[in-house]
Amino acid sequence: MPKYCEESALKPKGCQSDVPPEIRVSAGGAFGPSNKEARPIGESEAKVSVKRLIGVYKADGGIVGEIAYVLGHLVGARECNLCDITHSPIKKKSEFKSFEKQLLTEFGIEFRLVHMNERTEKELSASAGREPCVLFEHEDGSLSMFLDYVELKACDGRVSSFEKLVRSRLDFFV
Repeated sequence: MPKYCEESALKPKGCQSDVPPEIRVSAGGAFGPSNKEARPIGESEAKVSVKRLIGVYKADGGIVGEIAYVLGHLVGARECNLCDITHSPIKKKSEFKSFEKQLLTEFGIEFRLVHMNERTEKELSASAGREPCVLFEHEDGSLSMFLDYVELKACDGRVSSFEKLVRSRLDFFV
C-alpha cells in the first residue's frame, strides 16, 4: 500500500503522492491546519434528478393581469424577460413549444409556466422577489432556483439562447 504524505516541500522516501486518490479537495484548500474540507470522490457529485422546471412570470395571470402587463410593457413600465422568451405579442412562440416537447422527450422533464398570482405556497417561497425566474423541482418535491432574472435577461427574448442555457444547466444537474 502506498504511503501518502502531508503537504511538504520535502517528501520522505517512499511517499508517492500528497493526497490519496480517493480524496478530492474542495475549493479553498484543504491542507491548512486540518483537511476537514476534503471529501471522498462522489460524495457531492451525485446528479440531481429534476422532475419539473417551473417558469415564473413577472406578471399576474387572468384578463386584468394580462392587460395590465401589456399596457405597462408598451409604455416601458413593466418588463418580464421570461414573457419575452416564451411569447410573441399574441401567443406562445412555436420555438418555445418545440423546446418544451424536446425537454419532455429527451429528459422526461415537464416545463410549467405560472404567473405570480398562480404560484403555490412552495413556489412563492422559492421565488418571491426574484421574478421572473425558472425553478426546478426535485423528485422529492423540493424547489431550487435554476435560472434567475439576470440570466433570463441575457437571453434577450431569444428561445435559442434560453434553450442553450437550460441545456447547459441540465447537463450539470441530470
